[in-house]
Amino acid sequence: MVVLCTMLLREFISDEEMHEAMRLTNQPPHLMPIFYSIRHHLMKTFPASPIRLFGYPSDEPLVWFIHRRNIYVKEHIIIWPNPHITIVEEQFNDALQQFFEHYTLEEASTGLLPDNLTEMFLKFIHSKSNFSPLLYPTHLYFMNEEQQKLVSELELKLPKGYRFDEVDPTNDANIINQTWRHASDGDLQQTTEKLRCLPSAIIRYGDKAVSFEMSDPMGAHNHLYTLDEHRRKGLGTTVELRLSQKCIKEAIWPFKFVELYNKLSLDASNRSPYWTRYESHNNTPRVLNFFRMDKK
Repeated sequence: MVVLCTMLLREFISDEEMHEAMRLTNQPPHLMPIFYSIRHHLMKTFPASPIRLFGYPSDEPLVWFIHRRNIYVKEHIIIWPNPHITIVEEQFNDALQQFFEHYTLEEASTGLLPDNLTEMFLKFIHSKSNFSPLLYPTHLYFMNEEQQKLVSELELKLPKGYRFDEVDPTNDANIINQTWRHASDGDLQQTTEKLRCLPSAIIRYGDKAVSFEMSDPMGAHNHLYTLDEHRRKGLGTTVELRLSQKCIKEAIWPFKFVELYNKLSLDASNRSPYWTRYESHNNTPRVLNFFRMDKK
């Protein structure tokens, strides 16, 4: 039986404590959403989404919690385990119980957690609240150090008439936000801030934005999209590589989440020499579940 009496949730508050947490979570490709969330918070890279950070237990955490207190959109949580130690259900329930003393679930709030915690999380939420999380399962892809070197040295070329450009947050945010299937209230402002503060890449045809991708405050690539009339020209692949080059220059490991319904993107990522799928110890792909809190 697991002894829980001395296992306390710890909040990392001061800059010194946050730096300690960065050292503990600097294990790429593991824990990247936690590590880069802390890094962006410490560097004040993205003021629109300050975070609170918790670890359980207080010494050498088995599981990490990010509470992203977004200004423009619904709050977001990330729950991520230590990749090298298994947390059992009693421990995880205790961690959740303590975490939810600091964070109150709200309708339409969102979150992210990996497959090995999902069933326990759903069981806890269903028993303790009137919410039923709606899951959006994904695979995670990242560039390892060898792939980063290859991508850094690429000379990216575009078809005639197309050009790379810097994003104009004020003018480009609308088209980028309009094409995002998950956009909701406040996301236009959130998109504007992403374009203003975080790495992004854009391809124009004339002055029109036709292919683009931005970054999320947890460090991941976010919303790769090419307008219909400009597809089948390799623009999506190229703009994604352009964003990856920018991330590498900022010492960010490029990584992305691809929803499981998106078979074309999954197949392309699996075939690509530049991406590695995040897998478990037995070489099966991990499922990372985004979720939205809906009422039962």
